[in-house]
Order: sequence, then C-alpha cells, then structure tokens
Amino acid sequence: VNLAAHELRTPSQSIIGYSEMLRDSPERNKRYEEAILRNAERLHSLVTNMLNIARIESQTMKLNKTNFDLNTKIENVINDASEQIKLLAGDKVRIDFKLTDKINIIADKEKIFQVFANLLSNALKFTNEGVINIIARRNEKADEATVTIRDSGSGIDPDIIPHLFSKFKTKSDKGLGLGLYISKSIVDAHHGKIEAYNNPNSKGATFIVTLPLKG
Repeated sequence: VNLAAHELRTPSQSIIGYSEMLRDSPERNKRYEEAILRNAERLHSLVTNMLNIARIESQTMKLNKTNFDLNTKIENVINDASEQIKLLAGDKVRIDFKLTDKINIIADKEKIFQVFANLLSNALKFTNEGVINIIARRNEKADEATVTIRDSGSGIDPDIIPHLFSKFKTKSDKGLGLGLYISKSIVDAHHGKIEAYNNPNSKGATFIVTLPLKG
C-alpha cells in the first residue's frame, strides 16, 4: 500500500500542478497539456494494474476469448509504445518487428495486448540504446505460437532472477514491479508459459511467451 500510494501520488501531483499552470496561462500551452496527458496515462496504468492484481488474487479474472491475428496485436502494442520510446530514448532505440503470415489464436485480445505492452515497456525501461527485436512464430505441430522479445539493454539483475515474476520485485525506479507478475498470471490463465534469461553476450535480456493457438 505504501509503494502504491507513492507511485499514485507522483502523477497526481503533476496533473494538479500542470492543470493549475494551464488555468493561469493566458493561452493554450502544448507542453503543459502533454505533461497532463502523460501523467494521466501513467495514473490510469497504475490503477489498472492494481485492479488486475485484485482480480488475479481473488481468482475473479475472466477471459473473453476471440479469434484474432497475433501479429496485428503486437503491431498495435508497438504503435502505442511510440510515445514512450520518444520520452525514454529518443532515436537511440528502435524496435525491429517483421510481419509474418497471420498467426490466428483464440485468446482474450485485451489481456494478450496487456502482456506484450508490459513486456515491451519493461524492455524499454532497461534499454538506453540499441534494438529491441520482436519475433512471432507459429508452430503448427505443437499447435502454439511463440513470441520472442530480445533487447540490448542492461539485462536482468541476478538478484531479481529468482523472483522475476513476483509482485513488487523490480530494480527500476519507475513502477511498482507488477507488470511481469500480471503478464505471467495472464499467460498462465491461457495455459501458456513465459520465460526469461539474460543474453549469452551479456548484453540485454530475452523474454519468450508461448501461447496455444486454440486457447
């Protein structure tokens, strides 16, 4: 609760402060408006994560499964992350994702979006420059899809590795350390699996999500 209160207070104070400056400004100020929007989105993300935690732990999380193209969903995640990339890394980081043939899966579209949004956000937090590679493959024999996200950042801290998918475990000064826990819970609910390791060249980390094609 203490951690959550601190994380919620920061964007709340920013929104109030910029709103007051905007109110007192004689004309529109794009910089103030962008700051309000940025902090409102951060606030929304924090509250959403807290609600998801409540549903996961009370075992009331429901899946609304539909048939959709996994590639399109990953593209949507990348497009939504474009603002975060500009804020965190400017033009020093790029995302390399090559579209393949359609990978139709039966899953909860909104929650699968959240999984990859969390994983991409996590990669961006720890990558100051370089490339984040995303590869989606369909394995017809195993009747599953695999998505690999490989970054060139600082890698996973050895102290965190045993608790990587636990709540409130993070070495970042941004966020509550809930994203990976929520992502694993969603993937588990879809009877899939998620794993992570540091890259052999000691540069960056790789996350692999495997999902059944038919839910």
